[in-house]
Amino acid sequence: MVVQVAYFLHTTFHQMQTSFAAPPYRH
Repeated sequence: MVVQVAYFLHTTFHQMQTSFAAPPYRH
């Protein structure tokens, strides 16, 4: 479903940002 894909991408992106010393990006 579109919602699941969007949520998956958002979670993956957030995890990537967190692994990079958590830069001050928009939450």
